[in-house]
Parts: sequence; C-alpha cells; structure tokens
Amino acid sequence: MNGRLALVTVLLLATGGCGGVHLGPDGADPATRPLRCQQPPDQPSGMHVLLAQSVPTASAVPCLTHDVPDWLVTLFEAVDGRARIDLTDRYGRDGSVVVEVVPDCDVGAARETETGSAGVRRYDGDGRVLFVYDGGCTEVRNGLTGARADPRAAEIPDAIGFVTREDLDRQIRAASDGHLHLDAGRAHDRHPSFRGGER
Repeated sequence: MNGRLALVTVLLLATGGCGGVHLGPDGADPATRPLRCQQPPDQPSGMHVLLAQSVPTASAVPCLTHDVPDWLVTLFEAVDGRARIDLTDRYGRDGSVVVEVVPDCDVGAARETETGSAGVRRYDGDGRVLFVYDGGCTEVRNGLTGARADPRAAEIPDAIGFVTREDLDRQIRAASDGHLHLDAGRAHDRHPSFRGGER
C-alpha cells in the first residue's frame, strides 16, 4: 500500500474510523463499530484497511455482522503479516476472545462446518474457530482455557463475516475520487495499534 493511502488510513483512525475504547457501564463499544461489515459506500473503515494492509495476500478481511454489546475491543494491532484484535468482557468477568488474521493456518483436526460467507470455509476445533479463504486465515479463539474458559465466547465466531478486498478497494476509490486504491503488494513493517484506552 502506498504512503498516501497509509496516511489516509491514519487519518481515518484519527477522525473516528477506530473510535475510543468504551469503558462505561452500558451501551455498545464504539470501537466495534468500524469493525461492522456494513459501512457507508464511500467511507471505508480504517480498521478494515489496516487489516487488509497487514495481510496483503488475503482476499477478504473479517468484520462483524452485528453488534456484540457485551464485549470491548481492548487491543487492535496490525503488523507486517499479521493482525490481532482482543475482545474482553465489558463487565469485568473473565471473558476473553482473540481474533487473529494471518496468511495461512493449519486446521489440524478441526471439523469443517457451515459458513454464510462465499469463498470462506469454517473449521471448528477445541476452543478455536478457523475461517480459511484465498490468501488468508482468521482464527477466533477463547482467550482463556480449561475451567476458566467462557462459553459466551462462542458468540463471537457467529458474528464474524467478511468484506472482500475488491469491495474495500471500491470503497477506497470512491472515498478518494479514484485517486487511491488498495495495493496488494508489500505491507508496511508497522501499522498503528491501540490497547485499551490508548490511541
């Protein structure tokens, strides 16, 4: 992705594309809104762009099909070849879910199940769900194991959808009057991240 688009990405985040991490007692976490699959056609999500930028081989990037009001985004990190999103229980319980995007993954003994996203195969394993697609893999895993594992974490994989690289590229072109596009080339070595309360 060229430097101009990287700058646009940072501006998207700075002007609300990412939002602050919500720590209040009620209401959905504003930081999850830029992860929603449905975005205005000429306003690409900064989070979607960073996910695509970090894993340039991926034909799609994960998004949320609906709000997950009991969860907070406490980490969003995009580095060269990998991206990670951590969600934790908003009421301070031991819930924790990790979503990672990488170029490929080993499904091992995980069982293939139904997915509503075209071109995406879902595999359910022990404490993790893998979504496999051309050039990428999204792993959703329970951040806690054994007796501490939170059964509510199972609702996160069911909220995962995907936005294709082509759709995201169209959004970027529309937002820039055709001047910018999503480059499928080398990702930058380091991209912005935030951890709960930091930007």
